[in-house]
Amino acid sequence: MSTEISIGECDGKVILNIFDVEKEIRTEAVIDAENARQIAEGLARASYKAHYGYEPINGGSIISRQMHTDAVNRMVILLNNYDRNPNRRKEWWASEMVAAIRNILG
Repeated sequence: MSTEISIGECDGKVILNIFDVEKEIRTEAVIDAENARQIAEGLARASYKAHYGYEPINGGSIISRQMHTDAVNRMVILLNNYDRNPNRRKEWWASEMVAAIRNILG
């Protein structure tokens, strides 16, 4: 089965297009933002379980947890690079750290 999926946004709604290539059937769903977030979280949890074979531990949002992990990793890289390149402009380092902290705090 070959299916193409596209996701977009229009007027505060999420537009989900599903196209069955073999049957040439296109389905469109217009979803409010909160339901779209819940669907995304459900997809993230299901894909986690499909990939690892078990459900995520400690509940919480898989998406938020991944964003947090990515932001922390970015901060570690920034700090390591700062040790190697202390002569870079302080404003650049500050803006990068602020961006990483914003991601951590959500």
